[in-house]
Amino acid sequence: MSIFVPNKYIVFEGTDGSGKTTLSSMIADLIPNDKVVTKEPGSPHVQLCVDIREEILNHAGLHIDRDPEFYAYLFAADTKLHMERVVKPALNAGKWVVSDRSVMSDYAYRPQHGGDIRHANLLNFMRQFPVVFFIDADPEVCGERMQDRGDLNEFEKKHVLGKIDKIRNGYINHSKEQFEEVADDIAAPARWYTVDNNGPIEIAFKQIVGLLAYNFPEFTDVIDVVKVGGLI
Repeated sequence: MSIFVPNKYIVFEGTDGSGKTTLSSMIADLIPNDKVVTKEPGSPHVQLCVDIREEILNHAGLHIDRDPEFYAYLFAADTKLHMERVVKPALNAGKWVVSDRSVMSDYAYRPQHGGDIRHANLLNFMRQFPVVFFIDADPEVCGERMQDRGDLNEFEKKHVLGKIDKIRNGYINHSKEQFEEVADDIAAPARWYTVDNNGPIEIAFKQIVGLLAYNFPEFTDVIDVVKVGGLI
């Protein structure tokens, strides 16, 4: 019997202020070569994705009320472009991919919108066998971190701040459920790990490094152990 393992596709999910971006950068920094560091929406590797992100932020800044489907299709287009032009080519070339967000964010932030195109993106995502780290933190903690950051964009002000508890529940009750359901349906060797990040970020970092070493025997062979320090 064959034993399937996840792809070298590491995805960080979580609400704004959870620490996912910081942790994704810390993990990406451990891998010195053969990696692609990216994000959704607005991957810097695809100009059209950058343009889509700017469109979303610009309309939020102008306080234009759009039908929710408008945003759903923009995010869906970004996700498809990102997968086809960035993620798949990198994985096919044997590279590590570290991504800040994926289609799983769409299920948490916009659970009622997206329809067939989002489901197609989800299937495409799951067939890449990702390892997903859902970085979890209390809504109050996330809100304080966002305010302390002091550089909130208009989209975050309008659509995120004050709604973090709802988004977190979307991850827990909808996004993860969709992930697990599709993983079972297609027998995908994908992994979803929930990592608590209410405390010092070093604790969450240590847990993630350990989980990556568990899933990928070669992980400890390629990482920059100097940057890990005494954590493993």
